[in-house]
Amino acid sequence: MLGGGRLRQTQLFLDEDRANAIVHQIAVNLRREVLHRFLQQGQDLKTMAVGQGLQALLFVVIHIVLLQFYNNIISYRQQWLRSHGEPFEGATYAYHFRPAVRCSRLNSFVQMTIDAIRSESLSPPVGPFSPAIRSGDFLFFSGQVGQDPSTGKLVAGGVEAEARQLFSNLATLLEAAGQSFGDVVRVGVFLTRIEDFVAVNAIYAKQFEPPFPARTTIADAALPLGAAIEVELLVRA
Repeated sequence: MLGGGRLRQTQLFLDEDRANAIVHQIAVNLRREVLHRFLQQGQDLKTMAVGQGLQALLFVVIHIVLLQFYNNIISYRQQWLRSHGEPFEGATYAYHFRPAVRCSRLNSFVQMTIDAIRSESLSPPVGPFSPAIRSGDFLFFSGQVGQDPSTGKLVAGGVEAEARQLFSNLATLLEAAGQSFGDVVRVGVFLTRIEDFVAVNAIYAKQFEPPFPARTTIADAALPLGAAIEVELLVRA
């Protein structure tokens, strides 16, 4: 049994057959009404008043608009079937008009793609994630720690050594994506000790030039591989 919320949501949509039947019936009824009005006025020998002429013209305009709406629904159905195939027997489905990226000149839909970005010069991820993802006009970089690419382990020397190594790793990944630190629009910094902020900030400042990207610095209880610092990026493609 459908819950109250699901039932209210279902009632907002008409399935295809009902929508076509209703719109078609409105168009047929309106066509008959328009013809009746014109024939009635043609048989009347009295001079047609201005208001009566405008009323007839209004019915004609509404009729045209409804017919165009009917044609748009049929066109949308054909596009849906080409993309999804015929529905299974006995199935009903509703029209969900979703916003899409449309090319103004080509009048076609563009599907957003997602591409993973990797570098053979870096150690593979330690979990089920991509080092970076390109989606639309932006690149989303996963958090990087001071991992030595040759060993896959954290570099020795504390937070400053880790910071230098992770920025080197980020530079390698940016190069693989065809970008640089100048394209970074936001940075997320995670520290296990907020007392390390000053030391890290000095190393951080050498990576960027004004206008600096937006930044958030968060003190975290623990980081992957026991790191003291982790940095993630949002980059303009």
